[in-house]
Amino acid sequence: MSESNDQQPISHHYVPKFYLRQFSTMKKKEYHIYTLDKYTKKYFKTNIKNVACEDYFYDIIKGEPDYFYKRFLNIHKADKSKLNKVYKEIKNLKDLAELNAGEEPLFVISLEQFLSVLETEFSKVHKKIIDSEDLAQLSEYEKVLFALSVFFQYRRTKAQRDNIKNTTCRFIKERIEKAKSANEIETLVCLLYMEELLPYLHITAMFSTMEKNRNVFLSMGWTLYINQTNSSYWTSDNPVAVDNITDFDPYKECQVRKGCKIYFPLSPKICLLMYDSSSYEYPPKIRDDNLQSVIDKNKFQVNNSVRHIFSRDDISLTEEQIQILTTKCL
Repeated sequence: MSESNDQQPISHHYVPKFYLRQFSTMKKKEYHIYTLDKYTKKYFKTNIKNVACEDYFYDIIKGEPDYFYKRFLNIHKADKSKLNKVYKEIKNLKDLAELNAGEEPLFVISLEQFLSVLETEFSKVHKKIIDSEDLAQLSEYEKVLFALSVFFQYRRTKAQRDNIKNTTCRFIKERIEKAKSANEIETLVCLLYMEELLPYLHITAMFSTMEKNRNVFLSMGWTLYINQTNSSYWTSDNPVAVDNITDFDPYKECQVRKGCKIYFPLSPKICLLMYDSSSYEYPPKIRDDNLQSVIDKNKFQVNNSVRHIFSRDDISLTEEQIQILTTKCL
């Protein structure tokens, strides 16, 4: 991770490096991953620090995360008595876990720093699942932690940011068409081009739905697919992939609807399935020894990705194979 002189990170990963390492190979203490660009249909091998990331992705004001968060904290402290709300400063997972009813979280470090703190805890649970290949080994706390891990991965990506951008632009343009004064139009146009608005809305949406989405994931059935084939599970720049027989928008509020299935590859050999338990019943562990089943899960990653698909193995596919995989994506 690149950092500036004041130790603030510059390159923000929306798919964490601890996760990408599972799909990479190490050479001279560096982790490299095979990458397929589904739009250019090119494949290449690169360092994981170069993928699924964007400079200042989680900064409201690019390059000045502390400025925004300190100002935000001071504003809310000043409004505390007026709004009659109780705020709790959040610096780590323990602060978040001990949030009492009626308290609202107030993050006093940048989101990138906070997510980095969470990733340290998330990585331990991921490793335990991968090593044991058994969800029953998780304690209740670890299961809650893992549900949070899935939630944050679901919410933090560029796919989510792009959806918020499209929705916001459509809403503002509709308001402009209905505006009744030049001043209102000018204000709306300014909002349309305000760089800070999009990351602010993304971050706000992420934390405002955290508890609800965590509980949704906890209520679903959980199963591990254990890959027994010679082919690997792939992942992508948007790895929490939703498959549903009904209409389901994976970018909107997560809801368990009839037929909902969520696939999240944890490693080339392990894939988590979360499913609507009112529609399906699966054992806690499934031997995935059918090559077509592995291919189908990889297709979900291709379809769900914004642009890049990742694999530990060489994915230098033929033009015909790439065409088949990407036909439904473009």
